[in-house]
Amino acid sequence: MRVLLDTDPGLGRKLADVDDGLTLFLMLNNSRFEIEGITTVFGNTPVRVGYPLMKKYLKMAGRTDIPNKMGAAGKHDLGKLNDASKLLIEKVKEHPMN
Repeated sequence: MRVLLDTDPGLGRKLADVDDGLTLFLMLNNSRFEIEGITTVFGNTPVRVGYPLMKKYLKMAGRTDIPNKMGAAGKHDLGKLNDASKLLIEKVKEHPMN
C-alpha cells in the first residue's frame, strides 16, 4: 500500500507525544507499506523540532531514501504553497489513481 505521511513527530523529546514517531517506525518495518514521502507540520511538536526528529528516525531505520519535506510552521502558513505541499502534489500526480 502506497502512503504519504504528514506528521508532527515528537518521539525522543521529553514530555512529547510519541504517536507519530511510533507510527512511522511501525510503518517503516512493515512490508505492507510503501512510504512514498513524509512531510512534517506544526502540531503537538513544533515543525522546527519535528522535522529534524523525523530525519533522525529515517537515518536510524536506514531509510534516508524516502523523500521528505518540512511544511507549515503555524496557522499563518495554512493554505500557502511550501516544500511539503509541493512534494504531496508531485507524488499524487505520479500515481493519480493508484
